[in-house]
Amino acid sequence: MRQPLPLARFRAVETRNIEEAEDLFARMTTRARFEPVGREVGFGWTANAVAIGTVHLSAHEYGAAFRGETEVVDGIFTTSFPLDAVPALGVDAGSRIPTVRGKQTWICSPGRAAGFQVERGYRALQITIQQSDAEAALGALLGAPVKTPLRFTPTLSLEHGVGAHLERLVGWLTTELEADAAHLASPIVGARFADALLGALLLGQPHNHSAALGRERDAEPPFVRRAAEFLDAHAREPVRMADLARAAGVSVRALQLGFRKTRGCSPMEFLRERRLQLARQSVLEGGATITEAAFDCGFSHMSRFAAQYRARFGESPSETRARARAKRR
Repeated sequence: MRQPLPLARFRAVETRNIEEAEDLFARMTTRARFEPVGREVGFGWTANAVAIGTVHLSAHEYGAAFRGETEVVDGIFTTSFPLDAVPALGVDAGSRIPTVRGKQTWICSPGRAAGFQVERGYRALQITIQQSDAEAALGALLGAPVKTPLRFTPTLSLEHGVGAHLERLVGWLTTELEADAAHLASPIVGARFADALLGALLLGQPHNHSAALGRERDAEPPFVRRAAEFLDAHAREPVRMADLARAAGVSVRALQLGFRKTRGCSPMEFLRERRLQLARQSVLEGGATITEAAFDCGFSHMSRFAAQYRARFGESPSETRARARAKRR
């Protein structure tokens, strides 16, 4: 039996009229023309949607096979994560990209012709990002305004890398919203989530500014590399910003700015990522309890560790351990 469509508390669309669907779709994403596929009848579209910071998260379900086409996508990036095995197809500037749960999806970039085709019963989670927000984040990484519109390579793997990370992140966020996590309404939390999502996309998914971004990262100041090496070497120990700045040979302010510009995060966020990776490795190996693994990697609050771990890896530490044990059997 199918699970209910996620985010049911945030119902945005419920229609069986294809003309009304076109109008509502234009308000939510971009203008498009819809038409049934073959002799399919009984069109239906249900969508639940919520804004988290500048990112919009939505869940969609379609009651009949149909296709949608648009001449130009208006000012947004979108990507979807299928919830079931029902197939779909993305069309980006003539390229046809199958969307398969756990395998592959596509990123739709603005300024290009696009389309999609879904089969009856297709369901997916979707994130929508404004072009202005994505290009502002890219400009922050490059240290200069973006003059050429950002365009991502449309095919996104969900088996590994940034696609798998984003799917876990979106899944975790959906679970938290369904649990009525009031803290997600905070503008600060929303901004952090948007930063994490955009940073992952810009650094992990190829796009037309990847070469420039790579040169910018290659040219990071020596003091940032010294600080990163210090954090790697002392990730299991208490680290103070004053000690880190002393090891890098610059002021705390210069260090923070250098990390933000070249690595897209603060020194403490960099350290937390290293600690989470160490803790995950310890949990996978199973040589210590989860509490011991957390404390050994510098986490002093178990509830905070568990929340950060789930946000990063899309599962709890205990789920990671159970999965690792099942593989060893």
